[in-house]
Amino acid sequence: MASILDRVTMAQRVAQPGVEEPHKESPSVEQLAGAARDFLLRTVPDALGAAVTKLAVIDADKCLWEAEADVQVPNATVKALGLPTRRPVVDTETYLLRLDAQLSIVAYGLKDSVDA
Repeated sequence: MASILDRVTMAQRVAQPGVEEPHKESPSVEQLAGAARDFLLRTVPDALGAAVTKLAVIDADKCLWEAEADVQVPNATVKALGLPTRRPVVDTETYLLRLDAQLSIVAYGLKDSVDA
């Protein structure tokens, strides 16, 4: 099965004639993990926390990375029913993200909704 992240077409940078592109320096693991974590905390509704669990190079030439992250969110059933609890009841959702060399998120989605 093909992954939804493999079907996402990415814009290609257009090289200007006579202008050499500066050497691309690969971002550090900490920068990649921080960008993925910050993106998820801003994007996922009611996110209580996020932790990057896996990080892998997809294409070294294009500086593409794939990250897997766990995001803690309030339990939907408890929240919908308004049940009183002594401690927050949370669920963990796993997301897959694709990042480029500029630490931009190119694609993301719930791991369960993405074909492996």
